[in-house]
Amino acid sequence: MMAIAEPIPAIERAARWHARFATPVLLQVGLGLTCLLSLAYCLAIVSNVLDARATARLIGQDTARSIVSALQARSALADADANVANYLVAPGDSSIQSAQDLERDLDDAIERMLTSAETNTFGEAGRQPLKAMQYALRTFLEEWGQARELHRLGEDLKALVVYRDATLQMREVAFPSAEALAGTGYQRMVAAVDARAGRLAFGLFALGVLGLLLAVTLIGLQLFVARRYRRTLNPALLIATVLSVGFALLTGIGLLRQADDLRIAKEDAFDAIHVLWTVRAVAFDSNADGSRWLFDREWADRYQDTFNAKTGYLTDTMAGQTAIGRGEALAKVAAAYAQYIALDGEMRNLERSGDHKAAMALKIGLYPGQVNWAFGQLDQTFEEAISVSQKAFDRAIARSIDDIQNHEFAAVAVALVVAFLTWLGLRPRLREYSA
Repeated sequence: MMAIAEPIPAIERAARWHARFATPVLLQVGLGLTCLLSLAYCLAIVSNVLDARATARLIGQDTARSIVSALQARSALADADANVANYLVAPGDSSIQSAQDLERDLDDAIERMLTSAETNTFGEAGRQPLKAMQYALRTFLEEWGQARELHRLGEDLKALVVYRDATLQMREVAFPSAEALAGTGYQRMVAAVDARAGRLAFGLFALGVLGLLLAVTLIGLQLFVARRYRRTLNPALLIATVLSVGFALLTGIGLLRQADDLRIAKEDAFDAIHVLWTVRAVAFDSNADGSRWLFDREWADRYQDTFNAKTGYLTDTMAGQTAIGRGEALAKVAAAYAQYIALDGEMRNLERSGDHKAAMALKIGLYPGQVNWAFGQLDQTFEEAISVSQKAFDRAIARSIDDIQNHEFAAVAVALVVAFLTWLGLRPRLREYSA
């Protein structure tokens, strides 16, 4: 006959349960949980900091540099086109300065295209515009050489036909390709800022949850030790709690400040740079329209219409920029542009009155009171205004990196210190049970 097992007395079951969840075991579980939460807390901070820094560098170095290089190439190509028109307006080889300026513009455009290619991280969307610009520039160079030779020989009608095709390559291929490349970069910049804002929200939420769990665990250990051992405070656990909460708050503030500096870099500085480079390129193109208006009288009305359209765009754009407080530099641009427009109007009045020679001299002259001199003054104010915005952009990007400089190393140190302090605070209690 089988023996029937006697039921385990209730007191024995209670003893086993107590042994399983005895004080040293609970202290060890609390220590282990604190170490795990410290690790997760550290990883959350490090990932947020590295992501923020990578975004700042992507925007401040790669993307911004590629956009600006494309816009600089656009401006240089527009100026090169204007200098061809300036050269062809004058008889023979008398406007040698325009030819020299053209060579300088072409060198600059090629250098900017190379820079844009080096910093191109847009894939096929970046390669295609660069290829189109290269093709247009090669065609333009060939036709410029032909037009120059024909002009020297006095065959201006043939030179005009060649020039029309050359400037068509610029206006319908090179300029739109440069603008497309800059536009692709700008879209990527906007996308990077928006994506970072989304990741920041999630990162701060995760950091807040982990920081709260770590603080609750440390406070729970503090209360457990106080009740079990009748002690008011455990100094090591108290320091660990304050350190973890304080560093989480400091990190959150730093990340928010970094995001605001990134916003300032993009919205308050780079948007102005983007507009100014675009406006500068359009100004070069409108200056070329003036020379084409003088040289190609058959299409004079067409060039007048495009000049008027660009003048309206420039006036409206600059008025809008000044209205939102871009500063004294932009006011100088507006004043220089008004001076240029006034002299350009005098040149057109001379041509309409039949004094072509005086109109030509006024247009291509580089002395004070002449149109190209005035345009040079305008271009100088553009450079000053762009420099102001570029410096503001560089400062904001530098601040966005400095806001979280070495923060990932500090996070590792804080996590280790919190774990060590927790062990230090619980060690005397654990030693009592190991004795």
